[in-house]
Amino acid sequence: MGLMTIRRVNLKVGGVNCALPNGGLPWDPIKDLTLIMGTLNRICLAIAHSFLGADVSHGAPRSGMPSMAALVSTIDPWGRRHIAETSIQERGVEIIEHLQDMVFVSCDGFNVASNLTPC
Repeated sequence: MGLMTIRRVNLKVGGVNCALPNGGLPWDPIKDLTLIMGTLNRICLAIAHSFLGADVSHGAPRSGMPSMAALVSTIDPWGRRHIAETSIQERGVEIIEHLQDMVFVSCDGFNVASNLTPC
């Protein structure tokens, strides 16, 4: 099993793949971890947000295949869980034609997964 696969599985089961180093920090991370995590959790829960990423892929020239648009968004306040939406659109069009519908589905997924409405 490759390292990237292990990291993906680790994230899916709620693990952490990276953290700040101990050296050079102006505070003791072990001592203040409860305070830091409590503050971060309050911020994440107080301001529900979702990160979005989108792209359009086109078939090979002269293939006649339509373009495919995709939108990926986080569905929890911590950005660890994701949802993806895809749509087929006219060949060669770089603007995502059904973006509004895709964003509504992503916001609904966020709401269902976390009982919050993203800003």
